[in-house]
Amino acid sequence: MRKVWVGLALAASALPAMAGAQQQQPGDDSHGAGYSDTFSDNLRPDRPRERRADPIERKDFDEVVERMFQVADTGRDGLVTLAEFQGMIAARKDQAISERFASIDADHNRAISLDEFNRWQHSFGSTVLDADQAGGPAQVQVAEVVMANPRGRNGRALSRLVEPLGSTVITAANTDYDAGTSLAELIAYEGKRFEAADANRDGRLLPNELPDFGEEETETAAATAEPVQVR
Repeated sequence: MRKVWVGLALAASALPAMAGAQQQQPGDDSHGAGYSDTFSDNLRPDRPRERRADPIERKDFDEVVERMFQVADTGRDGLVTLAEFQGMIAARKDQAISERFASIDADHNRAISLDEFNRWQHSFGSTVLDADQAGGPAQVQVAEVVMANPRGRNGRALSRLVEPLGSTVITAANTDYDAGTSLAELIAYEGKRFEAADANRDGRLLPNELPDFGEEETETAAATAEPVQVR
């Protein structure tokens, strides 16, 4: 009888281990169809599921290019000339200079006294002693390009795919060599980048089709370009 009790005790102690082994068997459907360890891990609160970008449609690409064109077409005549573009950049520089002057001219009498200049420079602390930072930490850099900066899940990819609009692009896109670059010419010029990446010619770019322009190029462009918000 004692041997029987010992045997029953050993069998009972083995049951939890057997149950655990059954739960860990590969291909087990006890959790329901479609269950996998990877899927379970993705649902952990400390590991949010990765969001993939949507395919980039050609119409979305063209819309970003059109927004850039509208910013540069200050005359609203359907053409962007070099003189027009350079005038827009010059106007932005003038605005930045005016705003800097106003920040120093405390009494707003359109004149800067030595006292006002001293107070402005001292507001930067030790930076005033650095010749490379004489203008203060709030220096404004006016970019000489207009860069698309669309928002949304595809914003980063679109901003890398669309070439910033500058004097060089305006000249290269003006294929009929008339007074300026039209929207159609700009879309055709920019579209070559889209078409080069669209290997299967289906009018859309999947994430794996996007060219790698390099992080350094992207960060440099983002730091110096005038943004155009595309929502």
